[in-house]
Amino acid sequence: MKVLMCEQGSPEWVDARCGVSTASELNNILTPKRCELSAGWKKYAAQLVSEILIGGPDPWRFEGATVDMRRGNEYEPEARDFIAFTYGVDIQQVGFCLHDDGKRGASPDGLMDGMGLELKCPAPKTQINWVYDDVLPDEHKNQCHGGMIITGYDSWLFCSYAAGCPSLIKEVKRDDYTRMLEEAWIKFTERFDAMLAVIMEKRMATIDAKIAMKGDQLEDSLKALAQTEEFEDQLF
Repeated sequence: MKVLMCEQGSPEWVDARCGVSTASELNNILTPKRCELSAGWKKYAAQLVSEILIGGPDPWRFEGATVDMRRGNEYEPEARDFIAFTYGVDIQQVGFCLHDDGKRGASPDGLMDGMGLELKCPAPKTQINWVYDDVLPDEHKNQCHGGMIITGYDSWLFCSYAAGCPSLIKEVKRDDYTRMLEEAWIKFTERFDAMLAVIMEKRMATIDAKIAMKGDQLEDSLKALAQTEEFEDQLF
């Protein structure tokens, strides 16, 4: 695993994630519970291929901070301090963790001694529901297990934190679900590689066609210039 020390959301962080499938996106490409590729795999793979071709995310996509993002930016430091105090541990903040294959990654909210950290700062009503259910929310299961796959850790700490509400803390352990998730993620990577190969071949064909077109245009321009010079010679 390669760990990039930068601020999450920074240009360095965006560059590191370019063309890399991440744990936070696993819900978009896998069916729940059975960990099988869903129809959404192709859309996400196409997004990653486009990032490789143009050198980054779509510049026309919405870049503004949503309500959830603003809430997370406000309360995440407080949530991290709460975990550090509760468990008596030092939490290392990192930017991006890249798997040894260079094709998959994750952005943990912290790394501890052999354990990763996932922090969520939801709306109060969401927090109340999660605390009442007292289980790891399904929508964040893949992200926690994905973090273990990337880092090689055997456990991940999930904490949801909302001001004025009780917190929810769940320790997630590596298990059969982690194994199934990794198998499905590898299958996605193989399909992504196949898509990238096809698109790159077609891209080269397009480039060759454009070069040929430019060559023809240049030849026509030279012919026109020669005819003009010949005409001018006849005049003078």
